[in-house]
Amino acid sequence: MTTVNHATGEVTGDPATLGPLDRYGPLENVTPREAAKVMVRVQRLRRDQVAELKRCRIEVARLRAIAEVRKAQGQLEGQGTVEDRKAMGRAAAAEAFFDLECAEAVAEAAYAELFVLRDDWDTCRSIGANERAEKNAIEGFGN
Repeated sequence: MTTVNHATGEVTGDPATLGPLDRYGPLENVTPREAAKVMVRVQRLRRDQVAELKRCRIEVARLRAIAEVRKAQGQLEGQGTVEDRKAMGRAAAAEAFFDLECAEAVAEAAYAELFVLRDDWDTCRSIGANERAEKNAIEGFGN
């Protein structure tokens, strides 16, 4: 269990289970050196997320093929009018299409996670830029 005391910025818990930003406490208290470490961690998470998204998309394609084959088999094995056979095909493939929709939802969530990680990355970049701006304002440009 990880906890962050937002009043003091103290982070407690297992470091291995901390999120990319929680490891160093609230972003208001992160130093530029810590922000650089967070950026490296976020970059690794982004790479991992791209691999996960690839895996999800492959699973979606596999499940789509299974669902379409089951639908076609149901139509070919069905008796009656064209509409009756179409209905039998849909019924035969209903579970496969459900699995497909679930996999598509997981893939969409994996894609959305990339945007969250991009926001984390941008936040860390902003910390460094603000720190440099403060330093230049206090010490003069170019020092």
